[in-house]
This record gives sequence, structure tokens and C-alpha cells, in this order.
Amino acid sequence: TISVDTLKNFAEETPVSVGVSFNGATTMETFEHYLPYADYVQLMGIYQIGAQGQPFDEAVFEKIVHLKEHYPHLAITVDGSVNADTIERLKTAGADRFVVGSAITLQDDPESAYTALNTLINE
Repeated sequence: TISVDTLKNFAEETPVSVGVSFNGATTMETFEHYLPYADYVQLMGIYQIGAQGQPFDEAVFEKIVHLKEHYPHLAITVDGSVNADTIERLKTAGADRFVVGSAITLQDDPESAYTALNTLINE
């Protein structure tokens, strides 16, 4: 974890898009200290960062709703356990972007899996 001051200095001195991401144990209070210096947020759909196939962390919905309500200018990405069972709910909650792994790459027909997921969020 980097300090808020380090992120602030980096964001002010570097002409790139800056995002922040934390694991499931990070409180929203801690997270919010970093948000003034971020262009986007990446939330984890799994509690602990690691291998693919971990169970979905339902607490991500509260975080998405809170962020959309208090920081509507921030794009929200969700990574981890994004699949056909979760992607529509994540979009409805306010997520803007989705990182999908095994729900595409481990399927017999990855192109069809991608198309099906894309259809779910773009109807």
C-alpha cells in the first residue's frame, strides 16, 4: 500500500490516468482518503486477491453504490468473479467496467462466452 501523499504527488506530477484498488478487507473510510487523487476505482469482486475461481464477495455492491452516490465522476471497474451470474447485477449497481477472466478464458468457446457477457450488459 502506498501513502496518500505518494499517490497525490504521483497524480499531480504525472500526466496519466490514476486508479486505486484495494482488497476486500479495506474499509471505505480508508479507501476514501485516496479518492480525491484518483480518476477511477477498481473494486475486487472477491474478498482476497489471488487465483481465479474464488467466490463472489457480495459486499462489493455496497461499495459500488456508495461510490456512485458520493463520487459520481469516478469510473468503477470490478475485477474478480465477474461472470454471467454477477455482471448484470454489477452493472445495475453502477459499475462501469468489468475485468473478466475464467468466465471467458476457461470456456469451450471463449468468443461466444464474451459475446454472451457483452449482451448481458449492453441490452
